[in-house]
Amino acid sequence: MVEFALILPIFLVLLAAAVDLGRMFYAYVAVENATKEGALYGAQNPQCAATTALCPNPQNVTWRVQNETGAAALPGGIQVGSIQCRAPDGSNRSLITCVDGDTYVVNASHEFRLITPILSGIFDTGLTLSSQSQARVLNEAFDPTPGAALLKYVCAGDGCSNFVQTPTMGDNNKPVYFEATARQTLRYRLSVTNIGGQALTGLTITDSVVLPLGTGACAALPATLARNATWTCVYSRTAPNPAVGQPFLLLSNSATFDAVEINAVPQIATVKVLPAPAELTVTKDVSPFKLGSDGDGVPRFGDSSTLRVYHPATGDPSVWFYLTVTNTGGVAATGVTIADSLGTDGSGTLPVNADCPAIPGTLNPNATWECLYQRTFAAGAAGAYVNVVTGHASNAPDDSATVTVTVNPSTDCAPTGKVVPNLIGLTRTDAEGAWTAAGFALANLNRWNGGGSNASDPVVTQSKLAYSCLATSGAMKITRTTTP
Repeated sequence: MVEFALILPIFLVLLAAAVDLGRMFYAYVAVENATKEGALYGAQNPQCAATTALCPNPQNVTWRVQNETGAAALPGGIQVGSIQCRAPDGSNRSLITCVDGDTYVVNASHEFRLITPILSGIFDTGLTLSSQSQARVLNEAFDPTPGAALLKYVCAGDGCSNFVQTPTMGDNNKPVYFEATARQTLRYRLSVTNIGGQALTGLTITDSVVLPLGTGACAALPATLARNATWTCVYSRTAPNPAVGQPFLLLSNSATFDAVEINAVPQIATVKVLPAPAELTVTKDVSPFKLGSDGDGVPRFGDSSTLRVYHPATGDPSVWFYLTVTNTGGVAATGVTIADSLGTDGSGTLPVNADCPAIPGTLNPNATWECLYQRTFAAGAAGAYVNVVTGHASNAPDDSATVTVTVNPSTDCAPTGKVVPNLIGLTRTDAEGAWTAAGFALANLNRWNGGGSNASDPVVTQSKLAYSCLATSGAMKITRTTTP
């Protein structure tokens, strides 16, 4: 019993070592067989070193090595190393140029771990079993069949680079779309790769938008596309707003690539565009005329956000403010309020009338609220009047606009100049009287702009702003209703 107890540990170690050596021999044979299988398959299909569109599993060397009988059962599997094509002179070729008569070389390895206690302590990290197999190439490296792969990816935001495919398929086998917000910049990356065995010629590509070919990151289409070569185009467009009341918009952007050697290849990227949040845009203009511009409101109301007026010899200057608040977002703005620091009487209160309706509590997407009101500056009211108007909504950031009216006394225009009167709406006789009463010569009033027979027709435009300072010898042109 004593002798048996002494010899048993040694016997068990020897037995375990024998088992380990057997396991290691089995693993080495599996690695060697795997590289041989890979080399034999590669010699017949040199192009198919790894999984590609032309070489799907199991039609490639990597898959054949890793799934050879016995190799797939090894713990940790087999690691495929370098796969080479050697010319008869011993130099390496690229796999795509591998031809009949070359040597196809496949390397693989397996990390083998011992279970014998003493040996596993010595070889703590295990042993690397490597094998290399060679075979003479029997076929040329490429399949002459032409082919092209067209891909279209998208990302959101200026300068974004995390391009993704859209849609993808979810767990419930339903499409999952990449989401963006209206008015965001969408960047598309369009690429074409020649995956066939011959060059492509006569290249054409169409897209849902006009591609900026040859500019920025969108290369011009080459005359030919060589095997394995890729053409890439990156361009941007702005995501539109869904229709009012629509929860989202599926924005599809399609592309089609064609060449002489292949049939047309289509691709599509669809983005789920969500409405932009509510956003208020506030504008305010000022003019001495109710319709702005030169009196008729064409092309639009205001000339500027600043205005300088002078007190005329008689009366007080009046100016008109044109205020707009627009919801440029994609959902309704709620809890809308508008604060105007000037108003009609300096208190900041806006009037409510036909020209300035009550402020709406809700402003729908693309809707605009307009307010037109007049402010008169009494004698002695000289100085700069800064008007700040702010639009507010409970679900949108504030926006504001500033208008400044500088009021000067008539003495600042004298003695070399006079204050231009407001003739808009006056008849011919009244307009002439107001012009001369302001101190200007009647001969310097270009009346009616070349004609007109009805003296009661009102003035609709004047070439000088009312309440501006004009040299005493200065001239002004006016037109009335009947004048083209």
